[in-house]
Amino acid sequence: MPYSYCQLPPERGLSCAPEGLQLLHRLSQDLRPDSRQVIRAYRCTVCGGLYKYIYASHQHSRNFDDEAGMVVYEDHYYKVDERNALGQVKFSPLEASAYGYQGPDLE
Repeated sequence: MPYSYCQLPPERGLSCAPEGLQLLHRLSQDLRPDSRQVIRAYRCTVCGGLYKYIYASHQHSRNFDDEAGMVVYEDHYYKVDERNALGQVKFSPLEASAYGYQGPDLE
């Protein structure tokens, strides 16, 4: 990796200060009354680290013993080549190269 990320205690995958993030690109945004999906690319202005932010939620009606309300499926900042709990890479080095990533895994 051509840079190291800031070392703040991670919150939802973000180890850089939120106020230091620069929005690079709105990759997707779907805001409906019953669901939300937001995907954005950010760069930390302090360390240069890249993030892909993914937020997805859906409004559920009452179902059996569950209460009605918004259910959040994903709300996470992914670093380049980071794997989620299922082992999937959500921000590949190839995708990150569009934002200046030049890591060894692109050679």
